[in-house]
Amino acid sequence: MDTTKPSSAHPFAKKILKLSGGIIVVIGWIIAVLATGEFLGNFVVPFFSESGLNEPTFLMISVPLLMALTASLCIMLGRRVRTLVDASMAKYFLILLFPTSLFLFLGILANTDFIVGIIILLFLSIFSGMYAFKVCTKDSSFSDTLHHPEYTLNKKGWILFFIASILFLAVACFVDLYRLNNKGFSLPEGVSVQEFIEKAVLEAEADFPEEVSENLSVTGMTTEPGVLQYHYSMGLLDPENANYIKDTLISNACKYSMIRFLLEQEITVKYLFVVDNSEQNFIVSVIEADCLR
Repeated sequence: MDTTKPSSAHPFAKKILKLSGGIIVVIGWIIAVLATGEFLGNFVVPFFSESGLNEPTFLMISVPLLMALTASLCIMLGRRVRTLVDASMAKYFLILLFPTSLFLFLGILANTDFIVGIIILLFLSIFSGMYAFKVCTKDSSFSDTLHHPEYTLNKKGWILFFIASILFLAVACFVDLYRLNNKGFSLPEGVSVQEFIEKAVLEAEADFPEEVSENLSVTGMTTEPGVLQYHYSMGLLDPENANYIKDTLISNACKYSMIRFLLEQEITVKYLFVVDNSEQNFIVSVIEADCLR
């Protein structure tokens, strides 16, 4: 690498140029940390939680990936700008403008004020650096120090590249795994929700009663407008387990694609438990709002 020191022409402009490169690098690391947080919050933590992954959306997938891309460019190109000897500095600033503009758009779309503030600071650093570079190049003594260094990927760079590759692969695996286990549900063409429920109830009659456990059996399904009801018989109902049964039923209903679809269509799903040889019964009603808590 050329060790020629930059000239002393336009010292203030050069300080601004070097400061711009430094700020861009710092912002790059901040965005990298935020991208990691977005990835963990959107995919890793929900994947291991009881509620499971939410359905991946465009913003959930694109924002962390764009943040990672922007962070990588900021760190790499900002460091090159700080040297004050790379003749391609103007090109670097222009390269940064595209992901920064797209990132700003997504930040506004996601209504994330903190992200928008960081991107605006990045914009200011880019434009101030471009102007300072233009001022510096007016002096031939500064221009004479510029050249095109050859950059190689050192050990640290390879480690960062490996980590980024693993993260991107993990995102793809998590999303693919979610889609494999949570395929969307849709009605057959020309069939209303109520018609679908009534047909499902009729087709299921032959399967009942069905033993779930020694103490529990499903005895049937019934429907009325806006309601689908499952009927159970129990050998014994422990009042202390009532809340556990309710929470379990709500959790399972919200995870099951067909039931979740019915809930989204404003269908109430009920589970009626009748204790054998007793007038005691227990009912759980599930609506869409239960899945949004």
